[in-house]
Amino acid sequence: MTPRVLLIGWDGAEPALAGRWMAEGHLPHLAALAGQGFFASIRSTIRPESATAWATLLTGASPAQHGVFSFAAHRPGQYQTALNTTAGRHVRFIWEALAAAGWRALIVNPPMAYPPRPFDGWLVCGQMTPPGAADFAHPPALAAELRRRGYVIDAEAPRTGEERAAYLVRMNAQVAARTEIMAELLARERWDFALLAYTEPDRIQHFYWADMDPAHPLHAQANPTPATARGILDHYRALDAALGALRAQVGPAALVIVV
Repeated sequence: MTPRVLLIGWDGAEPALAGRWMAEGHLPHLAALAGQGFFASIRSTIRPESATAWATLLTGASPAQHGVFSFAAHRPGQYQTALNTTAGRHVRFIWEALAAAGWRALIVNPPMAYPPRPFDGWLVCGQMTPPGAADFAHPPALAAELRRRGYVIDAEAPRTGEERAAYLVRMNAQVAARTEIMAELLARERWDFALLAYTEPDRIQHFYWADMDPAHPLHAQANPTPATARGILDHYRALDAALGALRAQVGPAALVIVV
């Protein structure tokens, strides 16, 4: 019997941090997964940017094939640019290829996947979905259900005037809420391949690396507190807890991969 596959994405996660914190005992679930499998850094795409890397992961195509080299692209014949919202403009996504082969996919929060195209499965779009978009999921009834529950599509930047420590709490809570939704979908739907992308770690690292690193040139300017100095570590712990919960749910019959 072919095992089911659950692919979990930690957007922007730093392998050196993960390796160190696994060794120190902060990430027991990731350490257990690595101990039973493999843990290493892999070469990124050209360009090594999130939009390009996610487009490649989600399509299995090279940047030359899918055409995504940045979050924005030049309009033909103009100097103006437009945002790239989909990596599937020129090629099909992995879940569409799986559906064509008779496999069912459950995909939650992938960047570069808007608008959702109909296929035999479930898709909740993530980063690059326009703010306020009503058609962010397939089938449409799933979007309506998630809207009623206050689902947050993407990890936002800090709100104007938001306390920096409060933002960390909000992002960790958002990880828990996203995990809860995924757990419910995994339990109630039939799937062969599932993917859940967390974009929160990318945001946390952008805003709190200087707090964590005393050698950072902006460390003093960041005016770190104990909460903000350990913000990235605490967020990795939240991701690790989510990994443990999902891995326990799908059981040993499923192959779990973290990227």
